[in-house]
Amino acid sequence: MVIDMVYTPMNVVELNSLAVLQMRQQQFGQALSTLQTAVVVLEEIYRTNMIGCHQPNKKRRRLSSGESVSSDTEDDAVGVVQSVQVLDEKAQAKLVSNSAVPNDDVLLFYDRAFTFQNFQNIDFELSENKSSLSGMILFNLGLVQHILAIKSGSSSHMFQALRFYRLAHVSLEQVKDVVSMEVHILLLMGLINNMGHIHACLFHREQTQSCIDWLRRAVISKQGAVLDVVDHDFFYSNLQSLPSDLYKFAPAA
Repeated sequence: MVIDMVYTPMNVVELNSLAVLQMRQQQFGQALSTLQTAVVVLEEIYRTNMIGCHQPNKKRRRLSSGESVSSDTEDDAVGVVQSVQVLDEKAQAKLVSNSAVPNDDVLLFYDRAFTFQNFQNIDFELSENKSSLSGMILFNLGLVQHILAIKSGSSSHMFQALRFYRLAHVSLEQVKDVVSMEVHILLLMGLINNMGHIHACLFHREQTQSCIDWLRRAVISKQGAVLDVVDHDFFYSNLQSLPSDLYKFAPAA
């Protein structure tokens, strides 16, 4: 007898947690495989949702800062995305010193992966949690590819990283009208920062500047006030140390 496997969002969260652990142990190949499996499971779940096995979410208006997510939703039902350092100081220094990509110092690489806090209490029927889960998995996939690109200088890994960051951004943008930006601000800043890093490495000056401008607005916004001290200091210091003229980073004629 064949038994169909029924996947749940918790399977995806657990796979993501395993991948983050593998990244922290410098097992990037295994982390890549684990996250790819998470994407397959996520697609299976979404296909189930799309054919109507679950009731659609009630549409929520954009929330103002400090407002609750929904009048009939408990606070802990909304997942809080947190960043996790995946490279210790020694590994980070080695990665930077051995970097095989050009213009690696225009924007500092954001080398933190994402997980959910207290995921046992999360209601994955909420649109903000679905988008957070998708964005988190896709960002972490991009992060692994990004690290591999820096280590090897591989343009293939670099373009794959950019692709996954863009997909993560699309996932979050799809719910921007029903989810408060505070819910996704850290995830958005991480992926915009790393997209800017890649564009700088690829000598895409206009795209790099666009990412920098967005980050400058975000870090001083009211939504940016929800960042913890470590993340806020990273983005603020990163932007403060940027050169005033990006033109000098264009490739020589």
